Amino acid sequence: MNKIYFGLWQDLYTLSWPVRLLIEYVVFLLLVFILFKILKRFFTFIKFKYLLINLIVLITTKFISLVGKGKEWAYRADEKIVDWANAKISTPIKLGNRVKKILFLMIVFLYIIAALPDLPISAYLDDGLVSKVSVAKQTFQSWESRISNGYSNYLPLFSKIEEGKVYIQVKKDLAEKVKIYKNASKKSKVLIKAGKDGIEYKDKFKKAGKKYWLKVYSEKDDVDGWIPEDVVDGAQLKYLVKLDI
Repeated sequence: MNKIYFGLWQDLYTLSWPVRLLIEYVVFLLLVFILFKILKRFFTFIKFKYLLINLIVLITTKFISLVGKGKEWAYRADEKIVDWANAKISTPIKLGNRVKKILFLMIVFLYIIAALPDLPISAYLDDGLVSKVSVAKQTFQSWESRISNGYSNYLPLFSKIEEGKVYIQVKKDLAEKVKIYKNASKKSKVLIKAGKDGIEYKDKFKKAGKKYWLKVYSEKDDVDGWIPEDVVDGAQLKYLVKLDI
């Protein structure tokens, strides 16, 4: 089961953030829908609605009888409560159209906010605004990180892996592109700012001070260089360093 679960996460992480979030949204909503159906059947089975309405009637009528004992308005109120209960029991539970529209708009709004930093439109927006909404992206990705913890130790289910090649898993909360340096030092020249995918590990690392540096190759840009451990997924970094020792 772990092989399937984490393998799917490996495939998912090859996708861009907006596409990945959209898939996660659809899966989450599907699970919520299934859970709602299960709970609805369970509550129907135990007659939860019937018990709840009768409890409300019992408490309300007892209160009215204490406050308006022997008074005509109390009898009328008692009858109205019973009529209300009978009407509610015979009416199926449904979410109103207005509630559904509000929930749908909230879902769309949250998706746009979380995906905005990676959408093309972000290039035309104020940097301060994009930085602020990036908090939503980081929050979603922190949840994503919790439920996918350990995925990097498994092979993807559908993606093709070229034999002998290992690709760097860039940290998910990295907001900018990966800087590839000429040498293993941040004082060295930055050769390029590469995309997060297609950065191949070249089976070599070194430790400069307290920090590990990995030798890499960007396939898209055809550039060799070094990247610091800061940008590499923690689990993969430990695996690669241990592998080479």
